[in-house]
Amino acid sequence: MKLTACEAVALREIRRYQKTTELLIKKAPFARLVKEIMNNVTVGGSYRIQSQALLALQEASEQLLVNELTSMMLRTSTLY
Repeated sequence: MKLTACEAVALREIRRYQKTTELLIKKAPFARLVKEIMNNVTVGGSYRIQSQALLALQEASEQLLVNELTSMMLRTSTLY
C-alpha cells in the first residue's frame, strides 16, 4: 500500500517526535493556559502552581493528546 504525500509527512513527523523526549508544547504558552484555566475555575483568590507540578501536568496532558491522536489515526487507517 503506497502512502500519500500527507501520510508520509505525518509518519516522518511521528517518527521524529518519538525519538525525542522534549515537550511538544512550549512551556510559557502552556503555563499561561493553565493560569487562565485556574483563574476561570477558582472564585475569588489567586493560586500559585509549583514548577514541578506544572511540568507534570504538561507531560500528562501531552501524553493524553498523543494517545488520543494515535487512537484516532489507527481508527481512520483501518477504514482504508
